[in-house]
Amino acid sequence: MENYKEKIKKLLSLAQSDNENESKAALLKAQELMIKNKISEKDLEDVKKQKVKTIMTGFTYSSRKNRYVISLSKVIAENYCCVNYANREYGRQTRNLIIAGFEDDVEICMEVLTKAVDTIAHNAKKLVYRKKYTSKQKKIIMDSYAEGFVQGLKEMYDKQRKLNEEEWGLVLVVPKEVNDILKGMRKEVIKKKDLTDREAYEKGSQDGNNFKVTKTHGIGSSRLAICG
Repeated sequence: MENYKEKIKKLLSLAQSDNENESKAALLKAQELMIKNKISEKDLEDVKKQKVKTIMTGFTYSSRKNRYVISLSKVIAENYCCVNYANREYGRQTRNLIIAGFEDDVEICMEVLTKAVDTIAHNAKKLVYRKKYTSKQKKIIMDSYAEGFVQGLKEMYDKQRKLNEEEWGLVLVVPKEVNDILKGMRKEVIKKKDLTDREAYEKGSQDGNNFKVTKTHGIGSSRLAICG
């Protein structure tokens, strides 16, 4: 048993490669080994013993500021067997973002979410840094980039999910115990404003589609692909 586990660890290390094809091939091979060696059965037994954990992410948003955060967290959460939602204090427009899932899953989800938010903030600011834009123009460009990033990231995850299902009949499922948290909650929808900077949106979409998978994220996506 330890033999194939060592192989998986080595493959996940290879998934850090700067060579995109090599990275993806290593990650997919690790997933295949995990399934073939019935790790999924052991993980499912362990999952039943875990408790659902809720994390206040520290990220906030409103209809006017950082509204991409809720859609970004949804894309990431559902790909790491978690759920996202928000609360807000009475009389305030700002929402506090929350994610929930089994303990191991929610920690990985939080790590990926933090990395994605940091990436968006850094890259969006670069687009307007030292440029002679008005405050309104800067906001449009940065919002457009963020929305594009979310869409590109979603497309990347969708491709991975489709490939997994075609290769091994593998379906990613959020556990019932986690989904039950959302029962009775009113679904909040923040209307998207018209994006007027297509160039920034396309740049964001490209960056989201190429979002770097690190070693930790690779372990999470491999294991979580068989959860639920």
